Amino acid sequence: MIVEEASGFVYDGMAHMEVRIKNQGNASAHNFWVDVWAQRTIDPDEYDVGDEYKNIPYLSPNHYATLSFAFPYGHNTGQSWVHIDTTNSIEESRESNNSFQFNISEMASNTADDLSIDFFDTLLNDDGTRSYFIDVTNNGSENIDYFFVDLYPDLSTPPEIGTDGSQYIAIEDLAPGETAWADFIYEGTCSGCTSWCMVDSLDFIPESDENNNIAGPLNIP
Repeated sequence: MIVEEASGFVYDGMAHMEVRIKNQGNASAHNFWVDVWAQRTIDPDEYDVGDEYKNIPYLSPNHYATLSFAFPYGHNTGQSWVHIDTTNSIEESRESNNSFQFNISEMASNTADDLSIDFFDTLLNDDGTRSYFIDVTNNGSENIDYFFVDLYPDLSTPPEIGTDGSQYIAIEDLAPGETAWADFIYEGTCSGCTSWCMVDSLDFIPESDENNNIAGPLNIP
């Protein structure tokens, strides 16, 4: 397991990081953790707990996983680290390449960026599954490289930033004025509930208007 790349920034009291890892071995990796630190002066060691961490249930050989992190951070810069398999649950031919150091610094607000959810609807299919249709528009003046759209099919209150949806879709390279369509098929059951969706759930993109990133509720009979 190696860290292919890692980057991040500080914005509005939050550290934002994106990490890309690769399983370059010949066996699948199961149920391992990836930890990140916003500020750390020494290499992470086994069983050190990061400022934030995520579990990867499965990663097949020669495949990648991209993780996004967002958590409170009270400084403008940081010597940051990411470490793979902090619990040492995977036997590897080489353990010395599990850590990666990078720097983060404060990003000025860029009011050119603005994503909005312009359409959110659902339809019950003949096979009992439910389709959800979401339109996301880039209202800003700059291309937005990468972001997530999350679906919360059974949630009684609006989703909070940093909360993963039951399903999510990554959208890449959305040009100014363009609209992307995020369609989901939900196979679970939901009766008398409410559904929501959110764009940029990890608040990775500083926007001129953050109030148009959530849509709902849709009342499911």
